[in-house]
Amino acid sequence: MRTKVLLVCFVMSLMFIGQAFGQTHRVTGRVIDQDDRSPLPGLNIVVKNTQRGTTTDTEGRYVLENVSPQDTLVFTYIGYLREEVPVGGRAVIDMFMESLVIRGEEVTVVGYGTQQRREITGSVARISTAALRDIPVLSFEQAIQGQLAGVDVQENTGEPGGEPNIRIRGTGSISAGNEPLYVLDGLPMSKNLDLQGSLFRRRAAFKPPATNPLAALNPNDIES
Repeated sequence: MRTKVLLVCFVMSLMFIGQAFGQTHRVTGRVIDQDDRSPLPGLNIVVKNTQRGTTTDTEGRYVLENVSPQDTLVFTYIGYLREEVPVGGRAVIDMFMESLVIRGEEVTVVGYGTQQRREITGSVARISTAALRDIPVLSFEQAIQGQLAGVDVQENTGEPGGEPNIRIRGTGSISAGNEPLYVLDGLPMSKNLDLQGSLFRRRAAFKPPATNPLAALNPNDIES
């Protein structure tokens, strides 16, 4: 009789464990920088080994549905270390992301992620602030003239805020533009966007003059 009772209890415990692991729930949280505690918008959160995921909003908050206790969340963001966190039944998971420290040429941030310097097959160049410190220019586009091999900078106008032509050797497109893509602190910049990310809406009644949104950047504020 005692053996039967123990067997029944063991089977019931396995059933409860299976139900607990089979249940899914919602996971919410906030992702911020470990150093300055600033939110990280657009950060990717994915359930490991699946296609299910989400991104953080402007305040660094996220909501992920149908998460199991045995799942693992993967947090990735350009310029930060990859983090993997087991859920373990938690409903709130806040993350402090550690910035990717670049030492010399060990790690390089490219347009599609981060790579070891020795693994990069394309051409990558870097200008330090030490090389630009003593150059008397008004914009960083002027500062890179003659500093990067294969990059040509031509001034179109002498007006303040004028946009120069920048051409990179080996690039060309018939349908798309040939201007380079600027990424500042992980955010892409376009000549059609101002520094606050507002789109210049051109209408027939009013057409604002073409300006260079990057002209508002102080070259002394650029780290590298």
